[in-house]
Amino acid sequence: MLSIHPNARTTPAVRAEIARSAEPTGEAGRYGVSTETIRKWRKRGAGAPGPRNGPPGDLVAVLDIAEDPRFERQGDDLIYDLPLSFTQAALGAELSVPTPYGAAALKLQPGTQTGAVYRLRGKGLPRVGEGGRGDLHVRVHVWTPTKLTAEQRALLEQLAKVEGSPPGDEHTGKKFWEQLRQAFGR
Repeated sequence: MLSIHPNARTTPAVRAEIARSAEPTGEAGRYGVSTETIRKWRKRGAGAPGPRNGPPGDLVAVLDIAEDPRFERQGDDLIYDLPLSFTQAALGAELSVPTPYGAAALKLQPGTQTGAVYRLRGKGLPRVGEGGRGDLHVRVHVWTPTKLTAEQRALLEQLAKVEGSPPGDEHTGKKFWEQLRQAFGR
């Protein structure tokens, strides 16, 4: 919410200058990322006149940004956690994901794994004073059911018979320095 002192005289030019000179202040959020929940603007000499016709004071605007529980914020970028079923992850899907500007379509590739991140450019928060918008990063989490019906269990047992074992990782069991040596070709 932007509040200006009732006695403050402002013009569109002053408001534009305030928008250009944004000074974000924030607190450290989860993982040490600034949540930037408060933005503060100061325009020197644009406030109310001082006592006894003294020089005008500063105009200070404070904007308190409400957090949206659907997103995790990292500067101008947003992160959204998307739960998927096994079949959606394996076969691919077209889904709708929320953004601050309404829903956006996201096409998931077949074989999407847990932890995969899809980026939707320009669907994050506006960049104050710069123009443009940040990105929306969609983090995928494959949901594994805990209770299966008899039919689901039978279908998964059929799938287990025809599917192979998961691909092996060639780096499994190697020490860090061995991997580093191999990366530099020694």
